[in-house]
Amino acid sequence: MPAGSKAKTTLFLSLIFPMYAGVGLWAADLLTGTRATSPEGSLLGSFFLLLGIFMAFPFYFISFFPLGKLLGCLHSTQPVKALAYAAAGGLGGYWLLSNLHGGLLEEQQGMGAAAGVLVFAALGLLLAWTETYLEQKFGAA
Repeated sequence: MPAGSKAKTTLFLSLIFPMYAGVGLWAADLLTGTRATSPEGSLLGSFFLLLGIFMAFPFYFISFFPLGKLLGCLHSTQPVKALAYAAAGGLGGYWLLSNLHGGLLEEQQGMGAAAGVLVFAALGLLLAWTETYLEQKFGAA
């Protein structure tokens, strides 16, 4: 793949990733029932949602960009990339929700951060598919 197409793919993914993270935060919040980001929730919860979206932009370059580069160097197949991205997304969702809610989910609802793991693992799969799609789109001559 030419260097220009790699730069385009990285640019698009760095812009798409925060949107996926925002959807993930909203969906995990909805599934856990905390309703921090719902209209009847607090304004502070909405602030944390927006803060999470803005913080996701540099997080892409810390997490998924190096993972994609590593997998590219190893010439991994699409299923391996999808599995690695899903695992990274699930771990990120677990870390995010367990730190964001400070263990309150386990005490109040017994859910732990399972919803975050599932939502962010699914978004990791979606990100892997999006990356493959963009590589094919920009890589074609």
